[in-house]
Amino acid sequence: MYSVPLFNLVAAMGYSSIWANRKKLPPLVPLGALGTLLSSFCMTLGFLYVSMYNYPGGEAFRALHAIVPMGTQVTVHVGVEPAMTGVSRFGELRSDWVYSKEEGLAPGSRAMMRYQYLLVSATEYGHYAESHDVVGKAKGFSKIVLSGSGFPVRQVLEDKVLVLRRRKSLEPS
Repeated sequence: MYSVPLFNLVAAMGYSSIWANRKKLPPLVPLGALGTLLSSFCMTLGFLYVSMYNYPGGEAFRALHAIVPMGTQVTVHVGVEPAMTGVSRFGELRSDWVYSKEEGLAPGSRAMMRYQYLLVSATEYGHYAESHDVVGKAKGFSKIVLSGSGFPVRQVLEDKVLVLRRRKSLEPS
């Protein structure tokens, strides 16, 4: 209901008319109108809560900056999924770091080994299991399921973006 302003205008006019004529209408009509407003408000809050988990790339980027000590020069490669889910130039907090969003690099390739840290999709971890350690994870929204107890629905989160560090044994000498 909140997506198209014209619909909002028509709905507001309808609610206003119902409220202005509430004494002339059957009691269920104004109560029904208030019920739809309340349910719309609750749904908006629910969508807002779920949308907090739509940007795992940004969360992983923040975690990377918290993990690496200040004054440490590093090279970071940002994969496609993290770049699409919250990693942006605004998050590049350290001027002494080299950030890369170079595209077309094959997962697990020698070109990827140039970077000390990688932000990659969790589905790509198999390519790096032998060469990198997981030092951070960011969960993201997966789905909504019906719950058997308590609140009738719940969201399911899963690891979406990983922060990987190249193993010391693989550092160039």
